[in-house]
Amino acid sequence: MQRSLAGLAIVVLTALPALAPASDEEIYHAVRPDGTVVFTDAPSHPSLRKYDGDASSFRPRLSSRQLDQTILRQARRYDLDPSLIRAVIKTESNFDPTAVSRSGAIGLMQLMPETAVKLSVRNPYDPEENVRGGTRYLRYLLKRYNGNLRLALAAYNAGERRVDRYGKLPPFVETHRYVTTVLRYYRQFLRESARRSASAKPIVSARAPKTPPPTLLAASTEPNR
Repeated sequence: MQRSLAGLAIVVLTALPALAPASDEEIYHAVRPDGTVVFTDAPSHPSLRKYDGDASSFRPRLSSRQLDQTILRQARRYDLDPSLIRAVIKTESNFDPTAVSRSGAIGLMQLMPETAVKLSVRNPYDPEENVRGGTRYLRYLLKRYNGNLRLALAAYNAGERRVDRYGKLPPFVETHRYVTTVLRYYRQFLRESARRSASAKPIVSARAPKTPPPTLLAASTEPNR
């Protein structure tokens, strides 16, 4: 579904993510009338010139721990289950922050450029911004469809107009496959999260404490009503 750093990939220089290892991909650049420098791997305008530096320096680098922290931050911010956000990211980009679809959707949560603008995402290649924008959009869709997760996911994939037109999941094979895949990953990540939580629980001794904890002491001295 995705291909890395292709098609409509344009990156604003002032919002570039951290630098990453080298590669052989060619990057072109141009300066807009307002002075903004842009980069792309798909030269479609005569003003674009080949960039002589390291093309791979524009690939964001993201560790698993950093992604986990990003997901947790945005999950708390928009009151969503982090396992759901992770499932969408897995389905959309397979955790590749440089992924670009044939239609031009960008980054971890595959934001379309116009959607990114509406969500105030300046650089959709930046993992934090992309996950923030995608999570915010998913929260909006869940509210729009009264908490119906299947409809929200269908709208995330096929667009709100198509979901509104049919009043249910649109009759598109790709959309049905998408919703099924996200929900499958969602259940998988929920199980993994539950296992991690269970293994992280402190071991409680079966031996009774010599003195009751302060809360129990307070309760035992409270007069009867």
